[in-house]
Amino acid sequence: MVSVTCFEVLDEGSENFLDVYEFTPLDPDLPYGQTEKFETADAALAYAESKFGASLEKYVNSGVIQDEYRDSLS
Repeated sequence: MVSVTCFEVLDEGSENFLDVYEFTPLDPDLPYGQTEKFETADAALAYAESKFGASLEKYVNSGVIQDEYRDSLS
């Protein structure tokens, strides 16, 4: 089983505040996002691409999203 979770949050970050996990959710009823489950990784990736426009070239490993966010601010 593979899960895809979409977190919609306010972009409250700055060079001094990079913790994207602390950003305020847009929907207070979904503070941990909305998750869809799939039988295969290919199905999950296809869903993320079609539903959210995700690109295979822009995925990041767990634990580095703050670094990527910091780089996007520069």
